Amino acid sequence: MSPPPGVRLECLSEATLPGAHAVKLAFLGAGKAFCLVCPYSWEPESLESFAHFYRLHPETMRGTAVAVREDTGEVVGVIATATHGQPRSPEDAQMHATKPGECYVEWLPGTAAGGG
Repeated sequence: MSPPPGVRLECLSEATLPGAHAVKLAFLGAGKAFCLVCPYSWEPESLESFAHFYRLHPETMRGTAVAVREDTGEVVGVIATATHGQPRSPEDAQMHATKPGECYVEWLPGTAAGGG
């Protein structure tokens, strides 16, 4: 399936880290809760913390794609994936243990501007 006109897909990069972070925060702040009780929005992840993992393991940027509006450059969607043996954040690794030959979707948020 092709993205809608005016939206391009690209691997996560230093330039798109802030936008990907903003999309993830908006997704987690939209009623999601840790253990179904404490909203994630109570303690949002900082951009520095979000970027630290990707800077520590730059190869993981190839497994994370962003949808970018061509007219504004705004990141409007993100898909983060993981394969067996790939470095993962402690939070993501707790959600699912990957198996050999498996590609797991860690998170897949989109904004209203991107149709998500």
